[in-house]
Amino acid sequence: AFNDGLHRVYTFLAALAEGGEALPMYGDADDGYVLDLDDDPLNVRPWLALGAVFYGDAQLKREAGAYPELCQWLLPASAEQEFAALDDTRAGSALGAHAFRDSGLYLLQSGTRDALDRISVLIDCGQLGFRSIAAHGHADALSLVLRAFGHDVLVDPGTYDYFTYPAWRNYFRSTRAHNTVVVDGADQSEMLGAFLWGQRATARCLDWRPTDNGGAFYGEHDGYRRLTDPVVHRRRVELNGARRELHVEDELDGAGQHFAEVYFHLSEHCQIVQQKDTKLTLDTGRGEVTLELDPRLAVDVLAGSEDPIAGWVSRGYHRKAPSITIVGCMAHQGSLRLKHRIGVGLPRDGSLGSGNGNGRAVQCSALEGEGS
Repeated sequence: AFNDGLHRVYTFLAALAEGGEALPMYGDADDGYVLDLDDDPLNVRPWLALGAVFYGDAQLKREAGAYPELCQWLLPASAEQEFAALDDTRAGSALGAHAFRDSGLYLLQSGTRDALDRISVLIDCGQLGFRSIAAHGHADALSLVLRAFGHDVLVDPGTYDYFTYPAWRNYFRSTRAHNTVVVDGADQSEMLGAFLWGQRATARCLDWRPTDNGGAFYGEHDGYRRLTDPVVHRRRVELNGARRELHVEDELDGAGQHFAEVYFHLSEHCQIVQQKDTKLTLDTGRGEVTLELDPRLAVDVLAGSEDPIAGWVSRGYHRKAPSITIVGCMAHQGSLRLKHRIGVGLPRDGSLGSGNGNGRAVQCSALEGEGS
């Protein structure tokens, strides 16, 4: 049973690695590790190579790439030949959708492994955090991250700090630091301390319809039921790989007057090259992405801002870099439905050539899950 569970952990990591040159950032991380047996303790691909040999799994080999130094330390010399003998030609090249229901993560994808036509969307519909105090949780229900051309485009900004800078600690785990909706300026879940939460959002998947080239997710959370006028947030995310489009629809179900903000956090290598009202064109370095917010929203762009804190990405503990945060907001009475569209262009050179397949696996939490 332990070995079967560990194998599922490996296949979970392999699925998250398909869409980019590194794992998407997700949840708390302090860069801690016990022993570095390769060039980067946070790079997932050497560990996938270890799993490929241990389980004789050709799919893990395909995501791992070359035989790494880590395996030379941990396995006998004969293991390199076993790795080479694994036939990964039948492992499949098209990216698929995955539902990891135990951890509440849902992955919509299109394109080809190791190629620049890849589009990968990770949606968080899981519990706030582990057990009673949810210590390392982030208030990120129904948040999504987007990778295109093998690069991060919309990101979870990271962790940055635990104890030294309380304002920054609170920001990086707040709802407004994630690609989701904030209602009346409140977090989905109630912060009581640096590692303590009170009332918390419960998220659940309402519908999951994967396809061969994308698919659709629909979920909700009840974190804003604690408001004087209760609100339920539902989000539908649909990826159409053939048209290279991502549609996001937010539903806020309430009766009174509220103020809604929807946040989009860009990776630090993305720049806004054109903006007209609620339509923004982003340069990712490898191709363009068009972000069209609901036309009723007033749009604000924050870059490296300290008051309010916004427009930052932390790739490591006590390290942060300025980036861009896009916020669309509006006041409304009763229920509200907002529709956004994200269009992913072709790679800049016009080809669907391969990326380098390497990169830094930055952060990952909740490594248990079931694939489908």
